[in-house]
Amino acid sequence: MDITTGKYTREMVDEMIAAIRAYPEDIEDPDYRKNLPITFAVRAGIAAQSIGELAYLLNSTSSRSTLTLWTGADDPQLPPTNTQDVIKVIGRSKTFVDLPYSFKESNAAILSFSFKNLCFIFLSCFLRYIFAHL
Repeated sequence: MDITTGKYTREMVDEMIAAIRAYPEDIEDPDYRKNLPITFAVRAGIAAQSIGELAYLLNSTSSRSTLTLWTGADDPQLPPTNTQDVIKVIGRSKTFVDLPYSFKESNAAILSFSFKNLCFIFLSCFLRYIFAHL
């Protein structure tokens, strides 16, 4: 499969879901599987072509499922928008990245946005609290 134009198919995703649902066999509690912390390591270039399928994967498995986008050091450089689109659709809290340093440098804004956002929200709440109690 070509890592820049390939795609995770619905059949591949269904196989992943079936594997998760089958493990572990000795657990009868259905809520156990719903809360398993699972990360699916997916190739970044292929994930960019498979956003709908990966969203379906996460929605069909544990509520704590996440994706880890990865690429090899020798893989061709991906356009930043590919990975950004995955992160925007899937969500920052559900997406981790294991990418070469050069990619992280060129995409620092989207990868660090959640921390900046959190700081801004905290500051806003703090100021609102202060002004409400004056």
